[in-house]
Amino acid sequence: MQRLEADEERATRLSVFIIPDDMPLDSATLEHRPTVVPESAGRGTATGVEVLAQRSGQRLSGWVGYTFSKTTREMYGYAFPFDFDRPHTLSSAGTWLMTRRLRLSATWLFGSGFPVTPLNGDVFFSNIQRPDGSLDPIARPFRLNGRLVLGPNPITRRLSQRNSDRLSGYSRTDVRVTYSTLGHWEFYGEVINLFGARNYDQTMTAPAGVGPEGFVTRNNIYEKFDRFPTFGIRFRF
Repeated sequence: MQRLEADEERATRLSVFIIPDDMPLDSATLEHRPTVVPESAGRGTATGVEVLAQRSGQRLSGWVGYTFSKTTREMYGYAFPFDFDRPHTLSSAGTWLMTRRLRLSATWLFGSGFPVTPLNGDVFFSNIQRPDGSLDPIARPFRLNGRLVLGPNPITRRLSQRNSDRLSGYSRTDVRVTYSTLGHWEFYGEVINLFGARNYDQTMTAPAGVGPEGFVTRNNIYEKFDRFPTFGIRFRF
């Protein structure tokens, strides 16, 4: 893990900011932030159980599985889920031999959303441009009509809220149809994410005073893909 700032290091970092009296006391800017210096002080635990039911048959085969797991990290005096913690995962796969030459296959997966640190309203600072074109090295808080402007800042998220929220649950269904010549050749067509499920979404409600009251946004944290058709040819030696 990364070592937190010492008091002197924090004071040095804050020395280039003008800290307003009405700044929220829980602002991420005022925290002792992680440094680039590593230390071996982190701890973690992981537990889980998996159950699998499987069928083997000439015409119909497949399996259904369920996994429960819990992974926790301890850092900076807080305990929180690991970045890829997924408490519940339910998956299944099956193949149906419709005729000697034609078979239908499908897979389905549903899992809990990954942990994510929520975005909170925080103060924006800016460096004023001087008449000579240079920037004032002292950053001042941005105000509008005398009030501090608060907005979500992905760079400075509160350590006390690390991984306290979750992305949307993950869902995906893939379907494939395969035609075999019963010799060396097979031809297949597949649709990945058949239902076009949108995954890895983080939902955020705009803080008070930022945009329309109660305004909700949804953003993708990880890269996603929509419904994706594909086909292929397989040759068996």
